[in-house]
Formats: sequence, structure tokens, C-alpha cells
Amino acid sequence: MKSQSKNIVVKYILSLSVFMLFLPFITYGYYIIDNIPDTGDDHLRPKVDNNTKLINSQIIDDITTDIVTTTTKITTTTITETITKHKKPIQIVGAVGVTAGAVVVAAGTAVPFFATTPTAIQDLMLLNFFGVFIKRKKQKRWGIVFDIDTKRPIAAAKVTLFDSSMKELETTYSDKDGRFGFLAGEGTYRLDAYKKNYKAFTDSDEDSVYGMLYTGDEINTIGDEVLRVNIALKSTSIDWKEYANRKVMAYTSTWSLVKKYLFTSLYFIGFIATILITFFYPSIFNIILVIINCIFFIVIYFFKKKDHGTVTTDDKKPVPFAVVNLYDNTGKKNTFAVTDVIGRYYMLANNGQYKMKVRGQLIGGEEKERQIDVNVKDGFVDKDIIF
Repeated sequence: MKSQSKNIVVKYILSLSVFMLFLPFITYGYYIIDNIPDTGDDHLRPKVDNNTKLINSQIIDDITTDIVTTTTKITTTTITETITKHKKPIQIVGAVGVTAGAVVVAAGTAVPFFATTPTAIQDLMLLNFFGVFIKRKKQKRWGIVFDIDTKRPIAAAKVTLFDSSMKELETTYSDKDGRFGFLAGEGTYRLDAYKKNYKAFTDSDEDSVYGMLYTGDEINTIGDEVLRVNIALKSTSIDWKEYANRKVMAYTSTWSLVKKYLFTSLYFIGFIATILITFFYPSIFNIILVIINCIFFIVIYFFKKKDHGTVTTDDKKPVPFAVVNLYDNTGKKNTFAVTDVIGRYYMLANNGQYKMKVRGQLIGGEEKERQIDVNVKDGFVDKDIIF
């Protein structure tokens, strides 16, 4: 079988070589085949006999037709024999391509992304256990528990309310956005926030993103009101800078790029294989595979929309934990987001014109800041920022 394949390849190469050899004759054949005598010092061409010209043109046409026919026949025979001998593997490749296309399409319609942090899975388990996925739509005021280094909200943090004598009054857990609140009557209170592998951050009473911070002092309330203080926690088990550096290096590695484009590559290879096998064996199964692949192609390249933004450097490296602030035309902060370790952020906003201010620290430690105009059209911000 190997010798036959080699023979076919050799025949194809020889026919192609012959074709290339005769190509100059095809293009300039008349001036080479026609025997033109020496014209003397004036270098003028003699008058050409039209009958001779027609005969020569016919010869050239016949040669060209023979070469093209032979080359086409050998090429078609080679492809046909190859597909015939490897029919099943090509069908399998086509099926793999359809599967890969389904994965690509599904990835474009799924939830944008979870926070790429070491505690993401644990947080989700705790959120489901305590039922804090419930949206607090009626609550207009709340406090937020967040990581002082990454500025990311901390989900499922235990927040306890004490009276002035440190008697425990009530306990709640922050939701997926780090929000919590207590409806307290008039009095004096203290708060405590607990999260495994975190400790309270009390070095400063103000943060550039969240504003005033709770540092352990007493809180005095007048009448019934919701306590709305922000609590900063600092990780005791993770060096965020080192962690982000490892993630960025892994994300930009060659192997990561291979994995990133693996399913897309498999999809296109399978698409081509399906077209070939369907052309030579137009069975119902193969035709269905072609139709499915065509649908995937339309969905991927005409209906798939990017639903998040990125913050990267000019050499395409992500900027982790960059703070993205959105301001309206009056200069009031509308909302903000923090990028994950591979530079992605997800931000919802009403349609309109905004000012976006982005501040972040590169892996090397350099601080960067940028301000741009943003036009929100579909209810979310998908602007890519390059430092």
C-alpha cells in the first residue's frame, strides 16, 4: 500500500514538473516554435503567414489541453484513491470537527467567566450551601467584603454583628458580589468578618475603589438603618503578585496557545474533511455533517459576540487585578470592575456615553493608568484596553 501511495505521489510530481516545463512554451510559444530568420541590421520582423500562425496556435492549444487534462486526471485520481482507502478515518475526522465546533459554539454562549482565583470553587460551594445566590433587589444599601490586594469582592465571607459589649447579635454571609447588610436599630455596634485564609485589614480607613473602610471601631446608628460599611480582608495564604505572575506566564505560553485554539483547529480540519468525503461519497450522514458544520460556521463568525473586555499590555500580556471605573457625563462613578489574573473584566451598564478610567500594575511592578471614552450599546462593556 505504501509503495502504491509513493507511486501516485511520484506520478503527480512528474506531471506537475512537465506542466511547469511547458509553461513558457504555452505563454510565449509562437515566438519560439515559429522559425524566424535573421532580419538583418534593421532588426525588423518579417511578415508572418497567418496560416502558419493558426497551425502553430492549434499545436500549442492541443499540447496545453493534453497537459491540463493529464494533470487534472492524475490529481483527481490521487485524491479519489486516497479518500477511498481512508474513508473511515476521514469520516471520523469530520465527526471530531463537528464535536469541536459544538464546543466552540457552546463556549461562546456560556457564562462569560468565573473569577480566576484559587478559591473560586470553594466560594461557589459555600454560596450554594448558604443560599446567598438570592438577589437582594430591594436592598438599596449594603456593605462589601473585598480583598485589599486584588480589589475583588469576597463571596461567602461570614460577617457577625456585635453590640457594644461584644455580644453576638446576628450573622450573615456575603453574596457572590461580596455584599452584606444588617438592619440594626439605634445603638452602638461592632462588626467582624471571617473568611478562611484571610485576616482583617486595618492599616488604612480608606480605599481608592471602595471608599471608607471599617477598621474595628464602634459604629453608632440613629433609628432603624442598614449598616453599610466596607470591610477589607487580606489573604494570609496567597502571594497575589507571585500567583498572578505564574498565571500570566502560563496563559501566554506556547502550550496554552495550543490549548486555546485546539478546538477551533479541530473544527476547521473536520470541516474540510467532511466536505471532501461528502463530495466523493454524498451519503445522508456526510451531508448532515456538512450542514451542521455550516451552521456552526455561521454562528461562530456572524452571531457570536464578545461579552467582556480585556486589559493588556502592548505586547499582549494580561494585566491582572486592574481596576476599571466607569463614570457618567456628570463625573459620577457609575460602576466598576476588577480584571482577573488573565486581564478579563465583566461590566454591565446602561447604554450611553461614559468615561472609563483604568488603573493597574504590571507584573514588573510599574503602575499604569489610562482614560478613554466608551459608548455602551448592548448593556455591557466590552472595551479592550491596552497600556
